[in-house]
Amino acid sequence: MLTSAELIALNDSGLSVETPYMMTGVSNSQLSIARYSMGCRYQGAGYFYDPVHDSLIRADVLKWVMDRRKAEKEAAAEKAGEKQGRLF
Repeated sequence: MLTSAELIALNDSGLSVETPYMMTGVSNSQLSIARYSMGCRYQGAGYFYDPVHDSLIRADVLKWVMDRRKAEKEAAAEKAGEKQGRLF
């Protein structure tokens, strides 16, 4: 779910490192109950379950990643628009 570039950027994001950003292999752990409720709380932090990757990702990290991806997509679209120029 997280790319290596995103993991590097997370270290500079200022988000708390008190709890893990992400936990993998959830179905084979004591956190497997999170699969049924689509998330859980661990050491006070909320996590969402990702069934595709069988992982839990912290809520604030998920929001940060989605905002970052949206900004990158908008920047790429703007750059493509500048490159294309005006058609009419």
